Amino acid sequence: LLSFKTPGVYRTPADVTGPLLQHPLDVLYSEGKIYVADTYNNKVKVIDFKKQSLSTLAGDGKPGLVDGEVAQFDEPAGLALAKGKLYVADTN
Repeated sequence: LLSFKTPGVYRTPADVTGPLLQHPLDVLYSEGKIYVADTYNNKVKVIDFKKQSLSTLAGDGKPGLVDGEVAQFDEPAGLALAKGKLYVADTN
């Protein structure tokens, strides 16, 4: 998912290639994937271990309160899964 310029050595975020998380407050595991409330990026991300990927599931990075296919969050902090639906608790 993340690769280091020098394996085993981590100094600063600049030493990491790939997407970064900012203050992730909650994670949820379901069917081989980990969903992450990426709070300071205003996104919900998903880690897929089979694909070895980290991608944005919802949120465009701008703070807002918009439901639907192009959702906006204002510091998402909690995740829950019920009957196949992912619910997101927003802090602001």
